[in-house]
Amino acid sequence: MLGGLLDSPLKRYSRWKQEGDETILIYGHEDVPVNDEDTLMKAVANQPVSVAIDAGGSDLQFYSQGVFTEKCGTELNHGVPMVGYDTSETRLKYWIMKN
Repeated sequence: MLGGLLDSPLKRYSRWKQEGDETILIYGHEDVPVNDEDTLMKAVANQPVSVAIDAGGSDLQFYSQGVFTEKCGTELNHGVPMVGYDTSETRLKYWIMKN
């Protein structure tokens, strides 16, 4: 495990407990102000952050890899953990999320 997250991006969901599964305890939370990128970056640097996204568009539903650059919607209907951020080789800043 790496920083509270599974270290394998290929770990599949199973409704049954499997050998090696870990229990993660949550001891608190903090709110990040809306549209405060600096505070969000600081929070993500320390732990995963729960965020809401619009997952209704077909572009995102069929997304499989790389930096998602299509237009984002505003109907917040799906929660995902934000686990990091980076900058691409072309200087495009992006957030890293797991689904």
